[in-house]
This record gives sequence, C-alpha cells and structure tokens, in this order.
Amino acid sequence: MEEAGGKVTDFAGKEQRYDRNINGFIASNGLVHDKLVALVQQARRLSAPKHL
Repeated sequence: MEEAGGKVTDFAGKEQRYDRNINGFIASNGLVHDKLVALVQQARRLSAPKHL
C-alpha cells in the first residue's frame, strides 16, 4: 500500500503494529489520510457511551 503512495495507520493515526491486537485500521491514498483520521476520531468520540 505504502509503495503505491497509500498510508495505513491505527485509529489514532499511528503506525500500524502487527505485534499487538488490531482493533481496526485506517487506509487511504495518503493525500487525505490526516483528515480521514480526524474524521474517524470525531465519529468515535460522538458514538462513545456517555457515563453520568
């Protein structure tokens, strides 16, 4: 993917590590990756359970 200009990270935008559990990933063409990570993080915050 990276050789073609793409980018793959975890949901926090950090390098994907394969020596630990993978709870999902973000893959993009590389050009929009930072914006895509921000959108995913925002969506995860909005869908997180609210504790009283």
